[in-house]
Amino acid sequence: MTTTSTRDARHLEFAMFTSLFRKCLLTCAALLLAAGNAAAAEYSLKLQTYYPPTMTYGLKNFCDSIKEMSNGRVEIQIFTGGELVASGNILKSVKTGMIDMGQGMGHHFTEMKIGTLESGLPMSWMSALEAQIIYEHRGLREIIAKEYEKAGVVYLGPTRAAPYHLLTKKPVKSLDELRKMKIRAVGAAAKMLTKLGVSCVNLPTEDIYMAFPPVRWTASCTATPPTTSRPSSMKWRAIST
Repeated sequence: MTTTSTRDARHLEFAMFTSLFRKCLLTCAALLLAAGNAAAAEYSLKLQTYYPPTMTYGLKNFCDSIKEMSNGRVEIQIFTGGELVASGNILKSVKTGMIDMGQGMGHHFTEMKIGTLESGLPMSWMSALEAQIIYEHRGLREIIAKEYEKAGVVYLGPTRAAPYHLLTKKPVKSLDELRKMKIRAVGAAAKMLTKLGVSCVNLPTEDIYMAFPPVRWTASCTATPPTTSRPSSMKWRAIST
C-alpha cells in the first residue's frame, strides 16, 4: 500500500503501464520474427484480469494499441475477474497455458511466498518517486521477478495503486468501532489491521459488491484505493452508504 497522492499514483501508474506496454511489444515482435515466412499469421492471446468489467478501460487501450502497432497480427482478448478462472487461479492458469496472460494480485496467489509484500508495503515510502526508486533501482523488481520465475511465469510489471480509503455502511470514529466490523482488506494492509484486532476477509475485486449487505453479510467495510472505488459504474458507494 503506497502512501502517495492520488495524482502522483496515477502518473506513476501511467509510466509503469507504458513500460509494460513496451515490453509486450518487444515480446510480440519476437514472436513475429520467429514466424519467418508466416509473418501474416495472427496471434490470438487470452488475457484475464482480476478487475470487473467496469474497470477494463485502461487494459482495453493497451490491447488495442498492441493490435494497431502489430498491424493486426497480434490480438488480445480480455476476460474480466472470474470470467474464465477465479482470480486466485490466474497465476496457475498462465503457467499451465489455460490463459496466455494475466493481471492479478500477489495476495491472491497462495503459492507466492512474497505475495502479501508485493501487494503492499505500508510506510515503506512516502511518495511515488520513492516507490519508483526502490522498485527500479534498489532491486525490488528483480526480487519479485525471480519469485514469479520460480512459479513458472514471466513477470512483466506491477499495477500501481493510490492510498487506500475505507468505505463503510456507517461512520467510523474510532479503532474500537472498526474492530466491530468485518473489513475486506488484502496483503500487508490486512496483516497490519489484524495486528490491531480488526477482523479482515480476503475477497477478489469482482466479489466486493456482492459481499456488502443487504446483498450478503460477508463484509461491512472495504479498504480500497480511490482509483478503484470512484468509477460510478462500480456502484460501491450505493451499498456503502
